[in-house]
Order: sequence, then C-alpha cells, then structure tokens
Amino acid sequence: MAKTKWKIDPSHSSIDFSIRHMMISRVRGSFHKFDATVEADPEDLTTANIEFTIDVSSIDTRNEDRDNHLRSADFFDVEKYPH
Repeated sequence: MAKTKWKIDPSHSSIDFSIRHMMISRVRGSFHKFDATVEADPEDLTTANIEFTIDVSSIDTRNEDRDNHLRSADFFDVEKYPH
C-alpha cells in the first residue's frame, strides 16, 4: 500500500514530562517548540519513518532558574545542542 505522510499539529499536540526530584516530589514540564513527521503505510506502521526534533531551549518547568540551569552545559547544553 502507498505510504502516507503526516505532520504533527503543534496546536493540538504537546511534549510533557514528569521526573522525580530528590525522591520527594515530582517536577513537571514541557517543551513548547517541536516538529515531527511520520511517513508510513497506514496498514503497517512497523515500517514507519519518523523525524522528530525538539527546540530544547523551549523547556518550561514553570521555574525560570531551573529552566536556565537545564539549558546550561550541566544538562542539555542548548548552545551546543539546540535540538
């Protein structure tokens, strides 16, 4: 069957995460800028080609100091690895 190509709709999609912090609480956050496409046979998704990128600088944990630390070379190093 012919392959179909889908492009993610950012206004109807989200990339969210939750991590345990110091074994006491959870930190929740999201990335606001991302792009993805999927090309596949709708009858057989095992052969899908997926391209996915996240603009790591768009991280948001609702804490500016933490977000800036996560963007630093200690974690994501967005200057060196922006996606």
